[in-house]
Amino acid sequence: MPTETPESSSSKWPTRLILIIALAFLALALVDLMTQASPTMIREGQPFWYWGYVNQHLRPYFALVGLALVAFWGFLRRVFSTLKHVTLPAVLVLAFACVLFSLIIPLTTLTHTAVHMQSQSHDDAMYHLFYQSEGILSDDCAYILVRCDTFGLQCQYEQDWPYGPACMGQNAPIQLTSAGVTIDSDLIWSWPD
Repeated sequence: MPTETPESSSSKWPTRLILIIALAFLALALVDLMTQASPTMIREGQPFWYWGYVNQHLRPYFALVGLALVAFWGFLRRVFSTLKHVTLPAVLVLAFACVLFSLIIPLTTLTHTAVHMQSQSHDDAMYHLFYQSEGILSDDCAYILVRCDTFGLQCQYEQDWPYGPACMGQNAPIQLTSAGVTIDSDLIWSWPD
């Protein structure tokens, strides 16, 4: 009966580590899919994962990075000996995680677009201001303020302001300042006591 030599077991650890990393990315993508929020859920005050909600429109570009890595592995694994540790199952799991994270999840958010504008810390909390288009066929825009944990990740709705018939984004006169939220330099919302 063949036994595993120390050399063969030590040469398998990079392969196992790469598969574990690929599975971790897949688990992260699945958690991200399950924690997706809608504009209605946010305005009702349900907590949500901030960076999983805003800037979804940037995610499809990550798919190109994943596809480039898979192509790099496919064409160059015979040239570079270190790529022999990356197995086909690991590449497939990583490719699926990339497709899920960067293509499928943004498809679930086609009805709205949320884009980060500014952040400000106050009293052990992080406040984020973002703008959100209200529908794929609508130009209406709302500017939304949320209060988050110290790291600015887990957030809850604070206030929103519909502002004009079009999303002006960073050019909008609404600002998050050390005093609160201003529109055209007029304070419209101040920090809670």
